[in-house]
Amino acid sequence: MVAKLFQKIQEMVEEENNLLFVLIDEVESLAAARQAALSGSEPSNSIRVVNALLTQMDKLKSWPNVIILTTSNITTAIGYGCFK
Repeated sequence: MVAKLFQKIQEMVEEENNLLFVLIDEVESLAAARQAALSGSEPSNSIRVVNALLTQMDKLKSWPNVIILTTSNITTAIGYGCFK
């Protein structure tokens, strides 16, 4: 499902006249899943989804017409390094 979603995003971003905003709600769930993976308490399917999402997001950084926005109510789950 992640690949299918980002395939659609890729199609939209290839149109140079488009400005695309990708919103990821509750981004702290990505951080929580990765931390749970380190402790061994997260199912491998969840880890694969998070890794796929992060890989696809990384591919978007080369496009100047894409802006990724995230939301979170729990900024401590993300880390203070982002806010300094």
